Amino acid sequence: MRFRGFGVCALLVGAVLVSACAQRPARVTASYVPSIVYRGASCNELARERQVLARHVQEVAYRQSSAADTDLVIVTSGLVI
Repeated sequence: MRFRGFGVCALLVGAVLVSACAQRPARVTASYVPSIVYRGASCNELARERQVLARHVQEVAYRQSSAADTDLVIVTSGLVI
């Protein structure tokens, strides 16, 4: 009976930990950017902005993926221990 209580407790703790994990970059939703921000920009300016944003997205996606990996390791090790 004591073991069953421990199992239920471990299951609840695991569920709480998993629910707090960082999402994978592909699961993060996009946000709206009004077109007024880019109104009047030349094609060259838009191309440069695209490059800047693409690098930023790569950097943020890498950090998000690293956070998700770290969370997975912590949760997995916590469940094993």
